[in-house]
Amino acid sequence: MKVYPNIFSNNPLDRVSDLRSDPQWVSDTMSKDHAMVTPFWKGKPFVSKIRNLTSGNNDANQS
Repeated sequence: MKVYPNIFSNNPLDRVSDLRSDPQWVSDTMSKDHAMVTPFWKGKPFVSKIRNLTSGNNDANQS
């Protein structure tokens, strides 16, 4: 069985795990004009090849 490393946790990227549970930090960070998010589903990046595809919702406080 071939084992594949999790490339999203095996790199020098600072995932700020200590800050992600702080609602104020999340709100402040998501409200910045340059904020970007890559959602994941079942360990895979949930992305599209369609340019400029967005959810249309920029509200950091959405439920």
